[in-house]
Amino acid sequence: MRDLTFLANPASPHVREWLRILPDRFEGGVRFVHIGGDGPVAPPGDRTAQAPLPKAARRLPKALRYALLGLWLRALERSNDPVHAHNASGYGLSAFLSGRPYIVTTYGSEILQAHNRSLFYKAMIRAVLRGADRITATSPQMARAIAEMDAELSTKIETFSLGVSAAFLLPVARRLDDAPRTWFVNRRITPHYRTLDVLAAFAAFKDLGYEGRLVLLKGDADPAYLDSVRREADGRPDVEIIEDFLSPDRMREALDRVDFCLSTPISDQLSSAILEGMARECVSVLSPLEAYTALDLPAIYLSASDPFRDALTTAFRKTAEMTPEALSEARRKARNFVEARFPEDAIRKRYDGLLLDLGA
Repeated sequence: MRDLTFLANPASPHVREWLRILPDRFEGGVRFVHIGGDGPVAPPGDRTAQAPLPKAARRLPKALRYALLGLWLRALERSNDPVHAHNASGYGLSAFLSGRPYIVTTYGSEILQAHNRSLFYKAMIRAVLRGADRITATSPQMARAIAEMDAELSTKIETFSLGVSAAFLLPVARRLDDAPRTWFVNRRITPHYRTLDVLAAFAAFKDLGYEGRLVLLKGDADPAYLDSVRREADGRPDVEIIEDFLSPDRMREALDRVDFCLSTPISDQLSSAILEGMARECVSVLSPLEAYTALDLPAIYLSASDPFRDALTTAFRKTAEMTPEALSEARRKARNFVEARFPEDAIRKRYDGLLLDLGA
């Protein structure tokens, strides 16, 4: 068995989910290599992490740092051990330049919004995907978008969701019935997730005389956009921003304090963040994206015919008006959906098969 290298930010919640389904034979046999900087990078558990680029390189543009990391792997490690790159547009470039066999996990916006990017970006993404031995996607929509870039890529694509950790299926701490309704955007603060629009819709909802709280999650935020969000939220006791990357235990606690989880990005795959909320009996409020609707998720969908802010303001109002009985039933359906659809053992076997194909 060869070693496995993750090219990824070790603190990423997405990477945490891949570690959860890692086959038992890799216990302790995975290391992280990353570009350094940009927020927390401590690896989970006792795993090792390496940021080989000199600190001075952290002032370079990210794209250049990803390229340099790949060249470092090729020139100085000279290994043929496989790597798993977590996103095509960043660490996928590192894997492509490393000369090593690799799996690349695609993220929603980098593929689904590629048509809005430069010719160089599109060419780079195609090269990374063509060079990969396997490509993972979590929705049929994403798999189709990849195949539309190049029909030959369809034979490399593996489509499956990672589900949720069993820890998220522990009993839920009981919410107080008289607590104000609370909505949680458990996605990071970036323009892609339209956090400023969510804040504006929530403010319009509160102006109608409703009660409630909104919780935002900083995560791996866009710094300039985060500043704008903080200015909008400043002085509002009904808006909370969670500043830290949350461990699974802390995320579970945060979800147990809320009633609804909002996921309203411009484009997306089926995110583990949505399933984690559902597992904790939070009712999902979602954009009507194909990645969500195709799975028939038990959720409340925004109107596709209304402007985004108006649709979200309406969703805030409708969820605030749900009776306790209706909310309890929606919570039950959310939990049952996750328990029935995403058995962890089957997902682990899928991942193990991909690694065996690479000789890992």
